[in-house]
Amino acid sequence: ACEASAWVANTAVTCKNSPSILAQRAIVVSLAFGIDTQTGVFTYDKQTPTSVFPTNSATLGRGTLTVSGYGFGTVDFTPSISIRTFFIPGGTACMASRWLSDTSVACKLPADTNSDCNVVVTLDRTVRTLQRVFSYDNPFVTKTAPSNMLHTGGEVVTITGFNFGASDHNPRSARLGDTSCTDTVWTSDTSMSCKAQPGNSDLLNTVVSVALVQHRRLAFSYNNPTVHSLSPSNGP
Repeated sequence: ACEASAWVANTAVTCKNSPSILAQRAIVVSLAFGIDTQTGVFTYDKQTPTSVFPTNSATLGRGTLTVSGYGFGTVDFTPSISIRTFFIPGGTACMASRWLSDTSVACKLPADTNSDCNVVVTLDRTVRTLQRVFSYDNPFVTKTAPSNMLHTGGEVVTITGFNFGASDHNPRSARLGDTSCTDTVWTSDTSMSCKAQPGNSDLLNTVVSVALVQHRRLAFSYNNPTVHSLSPSNGP
């Protein structure tokens, strides 16, 4: 209902429209026992997000993301904000979303590991998207333990670093040089492990991939071949 209505003339009435975020509203005029309705003749501006701050977060999330724009309403219409990966379907809802003003809404960031993220604001079934405006920190490898092993492989290697993710929900893989590990296991945001396959080279990169983003560091080697004896030791 309008906040206030007034008769002007036999051909006009006025009203002070109440706050709303609905894109389209019907106009209903009641006079005595008569009612007349006109649909599709009045609209409110759609909410329009224009920017976000900050544009990057640690993989553990928990910081506050503020979305600026206009048309979010002059009262709280319970917005919902989510972070969606540009290249992968689906997304992660913020831990909590809240209305601040007609020009800003905010949310508590969820943990994630994706880059090139969309920020999606939903307000009364109207969905608006800012594309590729947010990212999480890339994975980073600091060391591998053990850093050396026999050429036969088969040992479990622990890879230490950060930004591996707060939970085991995104694709992860590891390789030593050009050879993929087997049985890759996420442990925490700072640790993962895998089983090394046979190899015979030194100065190898340890390569970690998290949600399609890679980081590599020279951190691993296999034992060099060693000659213990030669038979025969003499020939014609």
